Amino acid sequence: MAKQNKTVLSDTAVRRVPFQKDDEKPREIYDSSCPGLVLRVTQQTKTFYARYMHAGKRQREKIGIAFVRNGDLGISYATAVERCQTIVEQKSHAGARHGNISTLHYLDNLYKLDRASCTRKSRPVSYDTIRDIKLCLSEKALKGRIRNLSNDDFEDFLRRNAEREKPIKDVSIRKLYYGLNAMLNTMVEAGRIPVNPLKKKSYPKDSGSNVNTYPVDLIPEIVADLLDPEFGKDKKGAKPFGVAGRLILATMMDTGCRPGEIRLNRAKNFRFGADPWFHVPAEICKTNQARDVVITSQAVADALESYIAMIRHRAPDDRLFIQRSGKFVSDSIYRRLWKKVAEKYELTGKAYDWRHTYSTWLYEETSDIRLVSEMIGDSIETASKYYIKKGGVKARKRIRELRAKGLPDIADQVDEHKDR
Repeated sequence: MAKQNKTVLSDTAVRRVPFQKDDEKPREIYDSSCPGLVLRVTQQTKTFYARYMHAGKRQREKIGIAFVRNGDLGISYATAVERCQTIVEQKSHAGARHGNISTLHYLDNLYKLDRASCTRKSRPVSYDTIRDIKLCLSEKALKGRIRNLSNDDFEDFLRRNAEREKPIKDVSIRKLYYGLNAMLNTMVEAGRIPVNPLKKKSYPKDSGSNVNTYPVDLIPEIVADLLDPEFGKDKKGAKPFGVAGRLILATMMDTGCRPGEIRLNRAKNFRFGADPWFHVPAEICKTNQARDVVITSQAVADALESYIAMIRHRAPDDRLFIQRSGKFVSDSIYRRLWKKVAEKYELTGKAYDWRHTYSTWLYEETSDIRLVSEMIGDSIETASKYYIKKGGVKARKRIRELRAKGLPDIADQVDEHKDR
């Protein structure tokens, strides 16, 4: 816990506060003259925060950096005070815990705060999630009070979607449904509505028969394009595609990995040479299955090795694909590039479909559903249902054989990283 104390702050006082030493914990200084204003001092930065009460719990919001060690002055004390007063006034609503506010106002101003106050573990709400929820609801529902939201609002969305010229696909509707359901559950916990009005707490999954795959023989040609810096430079003034996006997409195609298993990985987990491979730790795998992944394309391996050699000296915590801020890149880094690839090769589908392609190819080559599940980090049931487009009967037969032998479910196993 950070060390706390109270004093009267000013630009001069902030400048004179010493940075913390390497062995010291962060220190928090509360401003006596501006209630809610906090200066947090670490080994590298001095940062202003605003503190306020919301839904019975104390919350904080970052205002801005005042000083960086060996750097320039950031925001001034006067600016911090002004922003702090605005934040505290807007977000400390003692009487806002009821259902009389509009849904639009709730999404724009209060949903993130309620989500942060939840007792259950919840991810922070992103701009995309709020946008998707707004897409679900009609203008009438958005302008109406949150206590009037009902199951009929989602049914109305389904009817409107069916009438669209290009309806939203079922897999995307399922994502929208869960976003809306999570918001309603948060409202219940925050005491804004008595119960979640949605009748079903889950949305039915696809049968798995519509999984899309691409021709495997296209991979070498597409990978060559992705590793070519000139690929995609056909528009004057267009932002060039970054190396990180190219490598993530090429590695996805070559290994069948999930995007997060590549972009959230670290340089220390990669091995090169005659038999290149990398380790996927359990914490970045969706199913918590650690595993080693073979890199089959030498071109991809060489590009990754060169990239790691170039960035390793400046990557914090050995992070491989990072933004300027030091945080991991997001999935959006390769989406525009994928559109360019799909346009050139006339591919209809998502970049994630290369995972389906890899799984299908591997099963057709080996007829071993257990091997497929181990290589992609999924249970044998999931590998059979969603990623095996052809030979489904053989896959189910293989599952029954494995069960008859009393073999444990691969989903319950976590492979330990072996020192090679």
